[in-house]
Amino acid sequence: RDVYGKEARVGGDLKELRAAKVEKYDFGMEKFEAAVAMLRDGKDEDARRALIAMLRFHKDSARAADAMRMLGQINLDRLFDPAQPFPGKRRVEVEKGGSINKLAANTRSSYHYIVRANGLTRPEAVQPNEQLWVCPLDFRVVVDAGAKQLLLMDGDLFFALFPILEIRRPQGTKLPVKASVGQKFASRDGKRVLLTDEDGPQAEKWIEIGRD
Repeated sequence: RDVYGKEARVGGDLKELRAAKVEKYDFGMEKFEAAVAMLRDGKDEDARRALIAMLRFHKDSARAADAMRMLGQINLDRLFDPAQPFPGKRRVEVEKGGSINKLAANTRSSYHYIVRANGLTRPEAVQPNEQLWVCPLDFRVVVDAGAKQLLLMDGDLFFALFPILEIRRPQGTKLPVKASVGQKFASRDGKRVLLTDEDGPQAEKWIEIGRD
């Protein structure tokens, strides 16, 4: 009887253990905290690599959204800060008769990137032989309409994340849809403004998308 009773109790315990919901350990949590510590120590590149690895292997972590925001800021700092290295970023001399638009077209960069990266307040006044930072912007844009987020992808790697304030699309448009990025502009109080204007940095940014 004692043996049978013990076996019955053990069997019941096993059933309860199998039925119990085991909470999955969040390995991404400790990876994220390690990346934060690296940033505090000034090891930005190590932190960037750690966040890339975390999002690759632990994308379901509770800190994945925080990791994306942090990685995005690190990536944007590397892209725009002349003091930080970034693949393809270099200084180019303005040719005689050149302009920001011509320079952007010849280097696969963009007007807005050159203006911001070089801190230009009067882009129309650039002079021949002036040295300006340029960088090819070969990014892919992914719009998550449901989450109202715009993801910038560098190949298959996440680069940066931006919140979407408003989406306007023709009635009857079925998602998903593949499209090309068209005109980009800024708006403040219903009026278009230049990014070089005083209100430019705080203005709403709009992207027009057309079907391929």
